[in-house]
Amino acid sequence: MNYKYEFWSEIIAYQLGNLLGFDVLPYYIAKREGVIGCISKSMISEEEELVEGGKYLQAVDPKFKPEDTSQRNRYNSQLIVDSLDYFSLDKFTAQIIDMIVFDALIGNSDRHQENWAMITNQTELSKAIRDFNDENANSTFLGRLFKKALQKKEVFKKNIEGANLYFSNKPRFAPIYDSGCCFGRELEDNKVKSMLTNKDQMQAYVDRGKAEIHWYGKKISHFELIKKLVETLAYKEMVISALSKVVLKFDETKFQNIIFSIDDPLDKIGLGRHLPEKRKKMIIELLLLRYHKLRDLYLNNK
Repeated sequence: MNYKYEFWSEIIAYQLGNLLGFDVLPYYIAKREGVIGCISKSMISEEEELVEGGKYLQAVDPKFKPEDTSQRNRYNSQLIVDSLDYFSLDKFTAQIIDMIVFDALIGNSDRHQENWAMITNQTELSKAIRDFNDENANSTFLGRLFKKALQKKEVFKKNIEGANLYFSNKPRFAPIYDSGCCFGRELEDNKVKSMLTNKDQMQAYVDRGKAEIHWYGKKISHFELIKKLVETLAYKEMVISALSKVVLKFDETKFQNIIFSIDDPLDKIGLGRHLPEKRKKMIIELLLLRYHKLRDLYLNNK
């Protein structure tokens, strides 16, 4: 499907997250060869590498194969936390929970294992693994050694990649990125118009939304997932902290101004408004409904 409004959702998500104090990768309006979209700067320097979450999960659970849709239930919060703990990255559990709460606010339904990551400094081992995986690279001694010794020994390759994850250098949690699957970006304009005149439809849409991260193999709503997490003693303080960012900093007027003016830069250079007014109103309504649910969770559990 052609989600022509998805990049607007990405830009709005960044601006909302930034205002609330979440660490979100900046996205800005961009134009290239007549096509309007969004752009962001690289998250890493030349001496760093981005390690997607899936690499940690597969190292801990070799049966987890993201390409096999029948195994999506293996992608759950327990595996994520266990993987962080296994690689001594458990101090970043709070960032995972921040991400989950942020997704609940915006309604992001696509937080799969490649849409969150760690950033680490490159090491000689990581450079060698990069060279080993790149058929055109041959720049390090270790890389050449791996090519010769391990090319047909997949089990050794996996062990070495696991060692690289374990001995990562100065890891930090990447900013929240790829959050555009939200704010009803898939809805056709006629559906947006219908939802604006029918509050039950709007509420039903919010209630139907599911988090991509499962809970013990079950796909549940964002709010059910947060409720499960806050009921787990080990995570309660982290969940309350994440919810407090939303509740204590939420400013409806500021958010309305952000959304209604999101395409001002295009209008100022004569390209007109690209995000329909009705869709902006729907985004605000969805945001408010989700905010109220998060506020209730916060007030009931703080």
